[in-house]
Amino acid sequence: MNSENHDSVNDNGTGKQYAILDRGFELEQRTMMKQQPIQWKSDMPNDMRFGKYHIVVVQRTVEPPSADQAGFGFNELYRLNENDNNNNNNNNNNNNPATVFGVTRAAQVKRRYRRAFDENGNREVEGLEIVKTFRVLDGIAGSLPTSTTKTQIRMTRRPAAQQ
Repeated sequence: MNSENHDSVNDNGTGKQYAILDRGFELEQRTMMKQQPIQWKSDMPNDMRFGKYHIVVVQRTVEPPSADQAGFGFNELYRLNENDNNNNNNNNNNNNPATVFGVTRAAQVKRRYRRAFDENGNREVEGLEIVKTFRVLDGIAGSLPTSTTKTQIRMTRRPAAQQ
């Protein structure tokens, strides 16, 4: 991961520094949606908008790296709203998203990473991502997922000649 793809923040006065993944960059790379402006800021890492979608992280648990290097990860719960009227700048602070947005979904994203080596002995980070989506009715997510996707992730550094 390049340093420009994340930012560092202090954790609410504990003095610990954490990296924040640039969700806008990640979404752009995964979806190839370069024609859609992605609105995301590191000082508001739980809120992202693109096109007619608004994604909010409503709950997060973090497993920091351990001394035995067994790995690290997180579990996040997202609220995904699809704007019904294509008004991306709607700043209505109404607590009921159904009055502002047409469709609401929920997603749980679990990621677990560990340090590893590639076939040439270079450091890399391997990961497993599990995404479950849920139907939302009357503001309550269903107990059974409507879909589950498992993805293997591998992060490596670009060779110095390509940077």
